[in-house]
Amino acid sequence: MTSTDHALTWRTLDDLSAWCRAGAREALGPQGAPLLVLAGRHAFLLDSLGTPSGPCPGCLYDGIIRSRSQRRLAADALGRGEEDGWGPVVALATQLALLPLAQDGSFRQVRVIDRDSLSVSLVPVLPSETCSLRHDQGGAPIEPLVRPPARPADGLSLPYRRLSLDMVAHQVGDAANPFCSSLGLEAVTDLEIETTAKVSGAYVAVTPSGCWTGPWGGHTPRFSRSAAIGLLEALERRAGMTGPVTAPGVLRGTASELPVEAYLPSVFGIDAAFDTHPIAWSTARRLSDGAVVAVPRDVAFYGEEGRIVQDSSNGCACGGTLAEAVLFGLLEAVERDAFLISWYGALELDEIRSGSVNALASRQLLDRMRLLGQRVRFFDATVGTRVPTVVAVAESSVTGSLCFGAGAHPDAERALAAALNEVASDYLVARTRLEIGREHIEQMLEDFDQVRVMEDHADLFTHPGARPLASFLLDAPRGEERDIASLSVPGAGCDVMTDLRLSLELLRPDYEVLVVEQTLPAQKVLGVRSVKVIVPGLVPIDFGWRQQRALSMPRTAERAGAYRRAHADRCTTKPAAPVPHPFP
Repeated sequence: MTSTDHALTWRTLDDLSAWCRAGAREALGPQGAPLLVLAGRHAFLLDSLGTPSGPCPGCLYDGIIRSRSQRRLAADALGRGEEDGWGPVVALATQLALLPLAQDGSFRQVRVIDRDSLSVSLVPVLPSETCSLRHDQGGAPIEPLVRPPARPADGLSLPYRRLSLDMVAHQVGDAANPFCSSLGLEAVTDLEIETTAKVSGAYVAVTPSGCWTGPWGGHTPRFSRSAAIGLLEALERRAGMTGPVTAPGVLRGTASELPVEAYLPSVFGIDAAFDTHPIAWSTARRLSDGAVVAVPRDVAFYGEEGRIVQDSSNGCACGGTLAEAVLFGLLEAVERDAFLISWYGALELDEIRSGSVNALASRQLLDRMRLLGQRVRFFDATVGTRVPTVVAVAESSVTGSLCFGAGAHPDAERALAAALNEVASDYLVARTRLEIGREHIEQMLEDFDQVRVMEDHADLFTHPGARPLASFLLDAPRGEERDIASLSVPGAGCDVMTDLRLSLELLRPDYEVLVVEQTLPAQKVLGVRSVKVIVPGLVPIDFGWRQQRALSMPRTAERAGAYRRAHADRCTTKPAAPVPHPFP
């Protein structure tokens, strides 16, 4: 249904849906004219239909549908014209269309008019990875990692990361909105937490097999930067779910039928029966020699239908350069591997003296945590590889809740800071989750099979009754504590390329590093690269007690056994039966 008034064309969401399904063969309206899309109780005004300066109607449609899933609106709640109360909206839109938007930001914007109040909101339309009308979906190839220009000779220091959080905060300020967003209804500013300026949110991912929540968040000393980090994390997690509709490198068949070398599913802890089955594969770039190789698609992207394993965002990362993304994806994979070996091996790790921390921001955060009744302890978990890894545990003197975090980095101070930031942002969540979910948590304590989803793992340890499960780590007899500086690799912490080189050297010759391109169109607009880093053989993190690949992978017991032999003087107790890991 179409109506035109003073060059303003309006259509319903049904019309827009049919137009997308038909491949945009017919015009929605006159070239360059404004378009009004009626959907539910809102109308969306697009400037300059069909021009490069205007928003893509297909991306807008995808955003509206995704927001609808989160608002739980009825599928048939569509406006049909002036007789349904749209007359004042159309009249207002006609006037607004005379004042086109400047569209000078990274994302094209639309005005959203509320049918009941006639209030107007301005929100961005992010390029959608599922929009079949776009032609720039695929990410860039994984090019060779080259060293960036030398640092300035005048002594001025360059930022460690290329991406400016202040710039991102300006560009993505309203990317989470209740109208047309795939990132959630809003970015929530947490004014209760006293340690960091935390901003968080969540999106709902809807698939044919059901729906699930994808939480995201950022925690820095400034709310604007926390929001930027949180929304970048939201984009990163969406990037890791499924490949863009035109993504290259998707293969199907058995490993022997592929045109490139393949890493078998069993390498990743998946049932070896799939090694000879025809499955879906994704291509990756091997960093050691630049070769294109194949990995199981469900290891590369964790949200696909018909998957052979429920993987996660472990190893997914984004950055202002490819090197940044690869470094932080690699460090996350290393961190999870080390923590899981430590946890399921019940290792009595060396404790790190908190007084040895040099970074001012970390010392200040520790002081705040102490004032809030949180005892934070650090442990050296460098057990899976040679990359320094630190585990942080915050224990509440009020509730007895435990909160865990971890970080890995050649510069051990950075590893510790990452672990500390996690517990400093999540300790209050732990208290809240205990208050609202005590009955379920007590059921999980009685029966670990009730630990089924990601949130259950951290929730279990919010209950004081779970503390004995971590006694092997918290109460083990120890000698002298270690200083954090003793863990660091010489020369680390100067720049991303140096730290990436050091990390790769610490992994060689035992491990290969594979990189899967995941960059979304919206990330490309921001100048962000997104990848998943896969290290075949490392222990992957899983959620749900029945889903733990770590318990069946030989590496877990082998590395834990090697640690015990190397520390035989104090690792004298027999490990207890494994219990669910506490990572969120």
